[in-house]
Amino acid sequence: MLGTTNSDINALVVKKWNLPPTIAETMLGLNFAPEAVSDASHQMRITALSASIAKKLMGIPVLPGDDALQTAVMHHYGMKHEMLSFYTDSYFSLLKENPFYQNAVAVLG
Repeated sequence: MLGTTNSDINALVVKKWNLPPTIAETMLGLNFAPEAVSDASHQMRITALSASIAKKLMGIPVLPGDDALQTAVMHHYGMKHEMLSFYTDSYFSLLKENPFYQNAVAVLG
């Protein structure tokens, strides 16, 4: 809709904020294919998984490859898919009460 991708925005943020290499590499490498899960860094895998879970909690539309990537990361770590049942609306409500969450929302507007 905006004519840009998540990767484009990540690249802009990395450049504008002059982020440290480890964070920059993670942000720029988040769109790896499920088949490349073993080649991705630990930070990339965990960030991709948490982003997928966060999207679902916030009601953000899931992209076609998100579920496959989520499954690949979970399989890589030996996690059972049933673990996702923990991330419910009530869990998200608890997160919203956390001061860190509230500060992040305030900063982002």
